[in-house]
Amino acid sequence: LGWIKKAAGDSAGAKIAFASARPLQVAYLQKWPDDPNPFMMLALTDAVLGRTEDALNEGRKAAAILPISKDAIDGPVLATELAQVYVWAGENELAIQQLEMLKQLPRALTYGDFAKLPEWDPLRSDPRFQKLLSELKSIPIANRTELAQK
Repeated sequence: LGWIKKAAGDSAGAKIAFASARPLQVAYLQKWPDDPNPFMMLALTDAVLGRTEDALNEGRKAAAILPISKDAIDGPVLATELAQVYVWAGENELAIQQLEMLKQLPRALTYGDFAKLPEWDPLRSDPRFQKLLSELKSIPIANRTELAQK
């Protein structure tokens, strides 16, 4: 619900929804402390709630639990979600740096997501983000598979 409200521009409603979900996320994290997904969800939640330092620490911890070097499937997804944490925490420079690092990895970045999803709106005016979009659009999906094999 928080994601929907945030996407619709309802910041107050998003904060209420994320605040009510936070205790459940903390409980999941206590139950599965080695699972990066509860950490990442908590990081995104804390970013929306303005708990910037907590969000950054949680997001980085989630990405470190399952780094790209250990998992070529879920590692890039978590690394991309870390970029989302950076955006929601107002750390656009860190988000751009993270995305630029991920642009050559298969499964990390997809043109459609970045071109259309509202969670990336805070980066749209940045020329580096526009350049990244242009680069992603020009890479055929078949080439992404070839990049993964190199």
